[in-house]
This record gives sequence, structure tokens and C-alpha cells, in this order.
Amino acid sequence: MKRLLFTIAFATAVMFAAAPTAEAGSVMNEVYTKIRKKSPFHAVVKIERIKKPKLALGVCNVRGRVLRVEKTVNSEWRRLKEIIFGIRCKQPDAYVSPKDPVRWISTERLRRGTVVDAYLVPTGQTGTFKTSKFNMVTILRQTGDRGVRYGDSK
Repeated sequence: MKRLLFTIAFATAVMFAAAPTAEAGSVMNEVYTKIRKKSPFHAVVKIERIKKPKLALGVCNVRGRVLRVEKTVNSEWRRLKEIIFGIRCKQPDAYVSPKDPVRWISTERLRRGTVVDAYLVPTGQTGTFKTSKFNMVTILRQTGDRGVRYGDSK
């Protein structure tokens, strides 16, 4: 019971966090460094629910096509089961994939403060989109310009 109350209180505190503070930033940097060393992913994002904003660490792949949730604040920093999202951006100059009518945005354009919509993409079914429980993704930090557009040769 106490554990449940603590989880609810902690989730409520996270819900009202509009932006990461210095303390949260240091934690994010620590986890970000670990992610950076183990994978080519190089973007840290903030994911917000439709009604309940929730801080989370996610990564975009080098093609800017996939968003994966790595950690969430109210999951006690346990690694989540991999969740893959497609990133759809409303920017008019975003790259349009020839395979499906979705405007993909490359990591070259994913700058800090960019807000994109996230839709659940089942593995192996990239053409089938289901609205996920997360509806907005804000890029908090990105290093380098290694992103390439989906469909490019490299």
C-alpha cells in the first residue's frame, strides 16, 4: 500500500514538471551518456501524454525514423520493454517516405525544442499506425549532425 501511494505521489510530482530542472538534467545526462556509449542513438527526448505530462528518456535512431523509450521517471528507472514509435512531423519541409503517406523528419532537423507527434508502429508493420498513449515528443538534446533521411543510401 505504501509503495502504491509513493508511486502515485511520485507520478503526480512528475506530471507537474513542465521542464527538466538542473537535478533532472544531471540524471538525464548520466543516463544519456550510458545510452550514447552503447548505441548509435543520439537524441534525448521528453515525452508527454495527452492528459498527463510525463518525463521520459527516449532515443531517435540515426535515420530519425524510430523513437524508443529507454527509461521513464515513474518506473523506478527499470528498463522498459522496447517500444517503437514512428515520428511524424508537421513541418512542411520534412521528408516524405515513399512507402507510406507520413512525413518523416530526419535527425538533421530534430533540434532542441522541436515538437513532433508520436504514433505507435508495431515492429515489422511500419505501414500500420496506431495512436499511442504518448502524443507529443520534444527534443531536449542532440549531439552531432549524423542523421540521414529515410531512404538515403547511407
